[in-house]
Amino acid sequence: MNIIKLWKWWMIDQFTFHAEGDGDDGGSGADDGAGGDGGADDGSGNGADDGNGNDGTPNAGDGGDGGDGGDGGPAGLYAGLPDDWRVQIAGENEGQLNDLARYTSLEGWIESGFEAKERIRKGELSTGLPEDPTEEQVATYREANGIPPTAEYALTLEPGVEMTEMETEIMGGVMEVAHQANISTAALSAMTTAWIQNKQTQIQRIVDQDGLDKQESERILRDNWKGDYQPNMGAAVSLLNAIPESERDLLMEARDGSGRYLMNSPYFVNFLADTALKANPMATIPGGGSDPTGTADAVISEVKKIFAENRENVDYYKNQDLQDRYERALELKAQLNQNTGR
Repeated sequence: MNIIKLWKWWMIDQFTFHAEGDGDDGGSGADDGAGGDGGADDGSGNGADDGNGNDGTPNAGDGGDGGDGGDGGPAGLYAGLPDDWRVQIAGENEGQLNDLARYTSLEGWIESGFEAKERIRKGELSTGLPEDPTEEQVATYREANGIPPTAEYALTLEPGVEMTEMETEIMGGVMEVAHQANISTAALSAMTTAWIQNKQTQIQRIVDQDGLDKQESERILRDNWKGDYQPNMGAAVSLLNAIPESERDLLMEARDGSGRYLMNSPYFVNFLADTALKANPMATIPGGGSDPTGTADAVISEVKKIFAENRENVDYYKNQDLQDRYERALELKAQLNQNTGR
């Protein structure tokens, strides 16, 4: 039988039992019959016969003992409990099931609940501070519950967890609120540890994502620039180097609306390279300066000097970097001359 139905059955039976206890068969009966014994006959009790057989006046019997009420009392309820009554009450709630397992009977569990309720009602058990507590009550409560007398908490963090200077400053304000709410040192220590650990986890996720963004940006730029990847990156870096250092650092640390570094955006880096090349075509040559003519001429002059001194077999043909710079210088020189109408 379901335990809830069983409980309702017991309550109904108890109501019936108490309602009939003072009824016609077991209560104070009145028999106005004449000539008989004049008593109240309840069929189970021993009615008292005080009547007068001659005058027919009603007899007032004492009603007897009303019987034993059957087997519907608490003993009958507890005796009929199924073996899994704890499971039927708690269901899948493991906490409640563990609590019920502490009791050998349903009667003991119910009785303990009534006792606890009565103790709370009498004030023997406290669920916290009373309303509008005195300073003495607050001090006693804090001492008993591991709460410091002031907001100066001595936190104990888990091994390997440390607060930075900024985090320590932030926690100063948090401690004030925690103390007003009577948060214990142990609880605040645990919360602070969790906060720092989760913060570190989030930071590591950002660092990991920065690495992925950088790889993706390089892939896109290489696909678009092909063999000009290195020269174009050199141009972008040259433009950045022309910015004052303090402002340059701000730009290097800036992020877009999605949280990505600007320098990890292929579109932004392409913009830098394009702007740099329009302003200074020689920016793609390592060491290229702000004067494209002078820089191109310097490279060309260096190679001409090598050839004039018959050192080309050693200082030019065996120097691939110089060859690349010379070819690039000639291209940019021609481009510059074309743009300026020379």
